[in-house]
Amino acid sequence: EKVIVYYDLEKLNKFFILIFSSLTFVTFSYYYLIGRSKYLVTSSLVVRKTSNNQNPGLSLSSIIGVGNQQSLEDARYVEVYVQSPQVLQDLEDELDFNRAYSKKGLDVFSGIKPSSSRETKYRFFKNQIKVSLNSNSGIIELTTYAFKPEDALKINRFLIKQTEIFVNSLNQEVYKRQLDFGKEQIAMAKLKLDNEIKKLETFQSNYKMLNIEYESKSTLNMIAGLESKLVDLQIKLSDAKRLFLDNTPEIKYLSDQVDILKKQIEKERTKLVSEDGLALNKRSAEINEIKSNISFLKEIYKTTLATSESNRVDSSQQQRFLAILSEPLKPEEEWNYWRHKGFLTYISILIIIGSLGKFILGIADNHRD
Repeated sequence: EKVIVYYDLEKLNKFFILIFSSLTFVTFSYYYLIGRSKYLVTSSLVVRKTSNNQNPGLSLSSIIGVGNQQSLEDARYVEVYVQSPQVLQDLEDELDFNRAYSKKGLDVFSGIKPSSSRETKYRFFKNQIKVSLNSNSGIIELTTYAFKPEDALKINRFLIKQTEIFVNSLNQEVYKRQLDFGKEQIAMAKLKLDNEIKKLETFQSNYKMLNIEYESKSTLNMIAGLESKLVDLQIKLSDAKRLFLDNTPEIKYLSDQVDILKKQIEKERTKLVSEDGLALNKRSAEINEIKSNISFLKEIYKTTLATSESNRVDSSQQQRFLAILSEPLKPEEEWNYWRHKGFLTYISILIIIGSLGKFILGIADNHRD
């Protein structure tokens, strides 16, 4: 019975060795004989802003924007954009994507079918590009793969061009928003100021008062003059009463003059403050309020102009641009790393399975003993 078990195990071992040898031969043949050639193109980019207050010293890092946290945030936007479906759609206008990546020869795993769905094509596209962002330096490494060197180069250059367009669109969008917001604020401030000036003009036209302060001063001066005359007449009246009797024509004349001046003064004072008259006290309060509003709105208008100009300058200083640190080059040799990686991965899996199988069979054999 022990001999039969040993014979079965030996036969099983030979069977597994045959299977593994066959799989190894097929795997080796695929990776090094059947698998289509692949070519790799790499370029390095960095997005930075025109102004970098964090790096005041003139250095290479300040020139290209390395270490700029704001540029790092922009680089993350670029990383997402480059792998977006919109980029694939634009790429198809420049390159026959189905032809460049169509299945050919015995390699049934590489490439796509012409009838592939949009989702399948997009997933395949994302696998043919690799965007690596260095979170410390903000440098973007853009890698493209293709079955022909010229296709890999063309796609890499296309992605750089699209990245530049994307960065420029960010510039235009930010600048336009800042400019539109500034114009809107200036227009609102100017409209309020113009309305208040028009209100002042209407007030002056309605009450026929170009300068209410002058009007008030003139009226008060006139009242003061009348009061001065009244004092003089009262003094004369007192002197006349000491010299003449009460019913003499001189005293009667002076008394009438005093009464007339008193009534005139009262009339002018009433005219100065009553609604039926000039109502200069109320008009003065109204016009002072209007003038205060005009002065306040003028300051707001000046501040708005200064703020808008400051925002415009700041927006221009925050303009982004794309710096190409490493230009893409046409590959002269195919990229074989994928072959070595795939085959070594298979060998590693084979060793793990073989070791695990040998371990399990050894335990089973010990149990039978």
